[in-house]
Amino acid sequence: MNNNDPLYQNCFLASYALFKVMYDKEQNIPSVISKFIKNIIISKRLRNFSEFDIKMHLKSEYGFELPIAIIKTSLKKIPEISRSVDAGYQMTILPNSDKLFSEQLSQLETDRAFLLERLFEYIEREKTNILTTHEKDSIISSLQKFLLSESSNSSFHKEISSFIIKNQKNEKINHILEEIKKGIILYTGLTYNENPNDFGAFSDELTIFLDLEILFHGLGYNGELCKHLFFDFYELVKEINEKTLKKTGKKDIIKLKYFCDVEKNFINFFKTAESIIREEIQMDPSTSAMPLIINGCKEPSDVIKKRTDAKLQLEKLHIYTANDEYYNDSNNYKYNQESKEALELYKNKFPGEKESSVAEKIKFINYIAISRQNRRPIDFEHAKFILLTDKQLTLSIGNEMKETKEVPLSMSLAYLTNKLWFKLNKGFSLTSFPTSFKVITKAQLIMSN
Repeated sequence: MNNNDPLYQNCFLASYALFKVMYDKEQNIPSVISKFIKNIIISKRLRNFSEFDIKMHLKSEYGFELPIAIIKTSLKKIPEISRSVDAGYQMTILPNSDKLFSEQLSQLETDRAFLLERLFEYIEREKTNILTTHEKDSIISSLQKFLLSESSNSSFHKEISSFIIKNQKNEKINHILEEIKKGIILYTGLTYNENPNDFGAFSDELTIFLDLEILFHGLGYNGELCKHLFFDFYELVKEINEKTLKKTGKKDIIKLKYFCDVEKNFINFFKTAESIIREEIQMDPSTSAMPLIINGCKEPSDVIKKRTDAKLQLEKLHIYTANDEYYNDSNNYKYNQESKEALELYKNKFPGEKESSVAEKIKFINYIAISRQNRRPIDFEHAKFILLTDKQLTLSIGNEMKETKEVPLSMSLAYLTNKLWFKLNKGFSLTSFPTSFKVITKAQLIMSN
């Protein structure tokens, strides 16, 4: 496989892995980014450039879309650069090529080629046909989205998950995947982050609204793996709250809540369980939470007790129902994004989804938009309000409804765990880090659905 093949020009897996390798050596984010910038300056023979020029080159060469503030800080790490008020940045002398950087990138591109070759071969065997160039390009795109914790229902995600599970004992493949994933964790931490070296405490309050399936994760209704993923996230929230309290005296800087509509869905789910116990309806086998809820229940009153216990468990975790008066306040109607036009738009964009489901997702995203009012935060720490969900439809609509540079209105559990891990500057020296960071975890979740 040729590393210069045009097929791989938008494949940035080696870049992510190199980010992790450089971080292990530098232990400082701006210093790491400066290495990439320096390589761009050398390879493109740049003598005059702006921060925006570097931003565009970082995206096209390495797939890194970084805030200008981080780029500005990183440029200061390169001594050969001088700053001119009128002409932007100038190179006093082009620096010598970084031989170690180039050698490491070359090795990681070889590793990437090996990984993709094995993946293509596996899918060809499974499908019993030769992949076209277009299909290979789609597989590369799907693998990058998979590792970036983006859409879990794009093409080839099932095949990629199967490949990872089948090769979980292959040390070389696992090592390559984990190095890429760790680099992605660092990169994810940099997105929507204007100050990459401000670790630990939060300065602004953040309210995270939990969707129903996230509540069920925490209660253990979606299985032990999902419960583990939830508590990885929850422990990071606790740690940030403790650090912030110690540093600023602010209590519960991050709050966990859920909408009244989610509470209604929660109650209705248990009412459905009561109906199953009364044998009025049959259980939907595709719902993983229901078997665990009705297990051991002989009478409808047993289900009611389980519901009461579940609410108490959430309260012990300091997860409470949000007051919905704010969303119904006429003074806030000007921030509303929910409309018949919006429903029609997203029904057409997601034709396989029920209208009622699309309408509900728009409503939840709209609650976050109303909460943010006219603020369009570009820094995660100043987002104020976020919807936490693992429903792909909610994530997609949330991404569609936000402004280009705005912090997403909705985030997945894996993505938000990444952000909090980075904020706490955990690094990779610990023997254990969140289960959601392990490539095999996502593969198992996708294959179990």
